[in-house]
Amino acid sequence: MVKSGGKTRRAAKMNTLKDWHPDIEEFIEAKTIEEKKAWALIEQGYDGSYNGDAYGSVMFQNENLSIRTSDEFMRAAVDGKDYWTRNVSDGQPCEKKSARALLRKIAEGTWTCGDPGMQFDTTIHTWHTCKGSGRQHSTNPCSEYLFLNDTACNLASLNLVRFRKADGGFDTERFQAAVRLFIVAQEILVDRASYPIKPIAENSHAFRTLGLGYANLGALLMSYGLPYDPMRPALWQPRSPPSCVAPPTSKAPSSPPPPPPSPATTMPATAVTCTRRKPPPEADVRSHRSAQVDA
Repeated sequence: MVKSGGKTRRAAKMNTLKDWHPDIEEFIEAKTIEEKKAWALIEQGYDGSYNGDAYGSVMFQNENLSIRTSDEFMRAAVDGKDYWTRNVSDGQPCEKKSARALLRKIAEGTWTCGDPGMQFDTTIHTWHTCKGSGRQHSTNPCSEYLFLNDTACNLASLNLVRFRKADGGFDTERFQAAVRLFIVAQEILVDRASYPIKPIAENSHAFRTLGLGYANLGALLMSYGLPYDPMRPALWQPRSPPSCVAPPTSKAPSSPPPPPPSPATTMPATAVTCTRRKPPPEADVRSHRSAQVDA
């Protein structure tokens, strides 16, 4: 095995398989089986750390596995129906399988070790902006870059914590300026970069794909004392009375309130209220070790 990358993580590759492939069930279970082998080695005293003997002795630790699922597969899973895999060579039906059972195995694998992931092939191609140039068959290991074969994307990210001001505010003007600067720099780098093979070089110059994201969102939220929990959105609201609550009136109105406005009518600012829902009960959260590593 050829290993590359830094001291804290290894480089990786993305392996995807269409839901109709005859080996789909073995592919779904492959990394879960290897994960359980590592658990057994750890129980026998082998080192279970990042570069330890336990995970170093099992397969698929430098690659991500994802299923390319179609709308047909997902509808069959929802309806509890079977679907047919197909031969790669001639496209003829191969084996009948339960879509719902396979989806359950995907979920169990993801809970156990972070793989396999899911890539919704029908939706991806529907949103594909360059359909005339070919299909999208896979992604990079992190799955944020979805494009043609033999292409490369110039990716960068901005550390959100660096834009937190001393008074606790977020410096939006500085953030916007950084976005403009980075996009220009990334565009310049397309022509200054080197590429491993000629088709990738040609496509990179032709399509000029760029990606700019953000990092450290969790640290920024923690610095504000906000819970990093999308299941409890009510807790994201300010603890002090929201500024959008209408100020109380000194006396009751002398006439009945007007009828509610139509959807197309804009309500006056003094009529807007913000409500705070009761937080839902704590969910039974079970942690798992994610074995996904990206480049």
